[in-house]
Amino acid sequence: MESRREPSLDPEHSEGDIPAAQEASFVNKRTLIIAGVGLLAAIIIIHVVAFLILLPFLRGEETAALPEVNVTPAGPPLQVNPSDDLAR
Repeated sequence: MESRREPSLDPEHSEGDIPAAQEASFVNKRTLIIAGVGLLAAIIIIHVVAFLILLPFLRGEETAALPEVNVTPAGPPLQVNPSDDLAR
């Protein structure tokens, strides 16, 4: 039966094993690469979606895509009282 030894943290006594610090560094680099690729993919997807949303406006079709809006005020015009302290 073989006995398993824990890898030593001391690089002099590792006997061919990867030291724990280098192994952790490799995992961190791999995680950073995966995160970077994911972030780049997300940025590309966001730009593609934004381009597809803005495509009708870039073609000049914005007048047909927007509804007609009535901009007349709903109430009577505002009147300023000359005796009001805020109007002075």
